[in-house]
Amino acid sequence: MIKLINLLSETAGDDYINQLARSMGETIKSRLGSGVNGTAYETTSGNVLKLTGDAGEVALATRLRTKRLYKHIINVMAVRPIQNSDDYVILMNKVTPFNYEEQRLWNYVSSEYFNRSFTDKQFLAWIDRQPELTGSYKMDLDFINKITQQRRGVLRDFSELRIYSDEAHAGNMGWNQQDNLVHFDAWQTEHYTKAKAGEVNSWYLNQKPYQRGLGKTISNNDNSVTGDIY
Repeated sequence: MIKLINLLSETAGDDYINQLARSMGETIKSRLGSGVNGTAYETTSGNVLKLTGDAGEVALATRLRTKRLYKHIINVMAVRPIQNSDDYVILMNKVTPFNYEEQRLWNYVSSEYFNRSFTDKQFLAWIDRQPELTGSYKMDLDFINKITQQRRGVLRDFSELRIYSDEAHAGNMGWNQQDNLVHFDAWQTEHYTKAKAGEVNSWYLNQKPYQRGLGKTISNNDNSVTGDIY
């Protein structure tokens, strides 16, 4: 038997997310999942709405909001704080995550993929020297060729935005509607706000939203609904 308290919590959570989505001019289609950095939902327009309290993610999202579109980093359309809350809503493009086989391959090759001392030709030569990349792995060489063709663009975007490549694990990679390799849930090795070199906790000092990238605060008129459902 499902307890009434659980049903009430789920209803309150749905109401809260739907309220946030309406404030962004969106309608929730389905819940995509939850992670360390928040909870993501697909909207009927084909975008992704994410509720997060992660300061680093918000800091990067507000910077992406004011930049030109990047081909291989998630594009952010809006970032809005929630009134009387530490949470924010981020509206971004939808990315189709890697499937299981793509995840296996990416986890194996990604460290060398981001090895800037390698040319694309040297990266492919490294692939050919790996005895582990036989059998089931070799069945998906199309994937290797596909990511290699986009490698220069990926390295350029990561470099320009100072994206921390170690965080580009298989669970944070996928394909956009243009079939481009895209990194989402990205981290920057540093942020654009100023902090003294070597200052204690300078990493945390840099985790601040870029004000020009923030939209209007979302009003929460229903005090009975909170963002702590999840």
